[in-house]
Amino acid sequence: MARYLFDCETDGLLDTLTRVHSLVLRDPDIGFTFSATPHPYSSPDPTISTDWTVEEALHALMYADEIIGHNIIKFDIPALQKVYPWFQPKGKITDTLVCSRFIWSDIADHDLKQVRKGYPGKLVGSHSLKAWGYRLGVLKGEFGETTDWHYWSPEMQTYCEQDVEVTAELYARIQKKEPTEKSLWIEHEFCKIIAMQERHGFAFNEGEAIKLYNQLVKRRLEIAGELQVAFPPVEKTEVFIPKVNNRQRGYVKGEPFTKKWMVEFNPSSRQMIADRLQAMGWVPQEFTPSGQPKIDETILQALPYAQAKVLAEHFLVEKRIGQLAEGDQAWLKLVKKGRIHGSVNTNGAVTGRCTHSNPNVAQVPRVGSPFGAECRALFTTTSRWVLVGADLSGLELRCLAHFMALFDGGEYGRIVLEGDIHTVNQNAAGLPTRNDAKTFIYAFLYGAGDQKIGSIVAPDASPEEQKRIGKKLKRQFLQKTPALRRLREVVELKVLGFVPKARPLNVNPAYEYMWRQDSAKQWWFKASSGGVLIGLDGRKLHVRSAHAALNTLLQSAGALISKVAMIFAYQELSTRGYVFGRDYAFVAHVHDEIQTECRPELADEIGKIVVQGMRDAGTYFAFGCPIDGEFKIGNNWKETH
Repeated sequence: MARYLFDCETDGLLDTLTRVHSLVLRDPDIGFTFSATPHPYSSPDPTISTDWTVEEALHALMYADEIIGHNIIKFDIPALQKVYPWFQPKGKITDTLVCSRFIWSDIADHDLKQVRKGYPGKLVGSHSLKAWGYRLGVLKGEFGETTDWHYWSPEMQTYCEQDVEVTAELYARIQKKEPTEKSLWIEHEFCKIIAMQERHGFAFNEGEAIKLYNQLVKRRLEIAGELQVAFPPVEKTEVFIPKVNNRQRGYVKGEPFTKKWMVEFNPSSRQMIADRLQAMGWVPQEFTPSGQPKIDETILQALPYAQAKVLAEHFLVEKRIGQLAEGDQAWLKLVKKGRIHGSVNTNGAVTGRCTHSNPNVAQVPRVGSPFGAECRALFTTTSRWVLVGADLSGLELRCLAHFMALFDGGEYGRIVLEGDIHTVNQNAAGLPTRNDAKTFIYAFLYGAGDQKIGSIVAPDASPEEQKRIGKKLKRQFLQKTPALRRLREVVELKVLGFVPKARPLNVNPAYEYMWRQDSAKQWWFKASSGGVLIGLDGRKLHVRSAHAALNTLLQSAGALISKVAMIFAYQELSTRGYVFGRDYAFVAHVHDEIQTECRPELADEIGKIVVQGMRDAGTYFAFGCPIDGEFKIGNNWKETH
């Protein structure tokens, strides 16, 4: 069985590179390295051979049973294919970056403990080879920080060889962790699809975006005028004693002088906003870590003052302008040739959920929010194609029903599928409306505290009153939903390191703290420090606190369902002969939705394939509550979600 770790160096990033400078392979079974470059080069290290050409090294990679590298799915493999289109790996692909992200999803917590010992603060939480070089004591060196990548050098070749050395150490560490085959398959297959999605991009209507920007800028100017009327300039005074005479300014040495000046209202100053609102009678209820009154759009909207409403709109318009045109990751700054190529970290959250950047498409406002429809409409399709948007139906509640089935025999799931679950939750919690129940259950599942829960039904109450109300609502809800109470209890005990165990008749009082009895009268013994749950695919889910345990479990389940749904959809599309980029292309994967552009005559078929992939994902995980989805066809994101 032939296996190679490898790394390459090129003259640019994926969209600009034209040549491969270096290609280094290492056989992990014999510890021998093959260092290839088009340039004359020899290594003093007897374990490094420089006999192979780049083409010979590529052939070795292409026909290997397994190739291993760091970020090879998103960079190295497509980079090599851009210069050598015939290069098509035949064997298994193992990406150590993909592995690192799902195995050590809590790496930042470990890094923070090492900063005092010399670990670089800027690398906290990083999964880069440089970061792993520090962690493993196999430093990469600083060559890559200053080099001109347009030109090859012997130092570049050595740098590439060192990258492979770090990768080899990381791969050995990964193998010791023994990740499940299911986890490896899901994360690698999903990453391959997302890499294609990133390169393809999401069509973006620049012309309409500029029109919307102009509209927002006009409104910003109007609001600026309204704010100056709502908050007129105030006179400030300051008394001081001059040390010298100043006839021009009217100062007389040693005599008190009163300075007076006018201060215009600055809506960018949170402190000034707080001062003005407090002068109107506002009593802040929430504060920042520094002790200043908390000011945001939500708080301003809830205040009874007309001036606060104008301020809230100012915040909103500034936020939309930042997203659209003026922020560091503004859409108009990142669009290239009519497309936005957003980056997706396929395991950016500890739960396994994706995170997004450059830009964060998960933060494109929803249709029902201010300017949301206009923003969504900017994300459109390739000329003559249409957009198909598929959503997982009620994913969070179906995940909850799956885990509750252990304790209620699937009753909650039957209500989710056949009844009105929000009315049931409304009655259980004693909430006034069904809409309150919808808000309540999602806030509850996402780990909202007592005050947040209480604010749902008492938005104008004091924080103390909201906490009291929230605590009561939670207690009532759990009392009338015993399966959920039991699930939550069991999950939290597991996170705390307890395992179910028969309790001896005589327990030494000194070890009494190691035993707990749950609401079902079952005994639990503290067997470890805890902090870990097991996901649907067998991966370890690192949980920082017991109160976040249920949310972590549910969010992880939803993320895995969504990933596998996309994998199954891609496989079925390939089976039917449809080619990514020619017949269709995935353009966005955001939490529980998959957006696909395609030829119009394929839209209905592709929508059904994606939804079937969602159903099959539930079957794959033997889900206790059937998974389903729905799709819409349109010309832009506004119409398909």
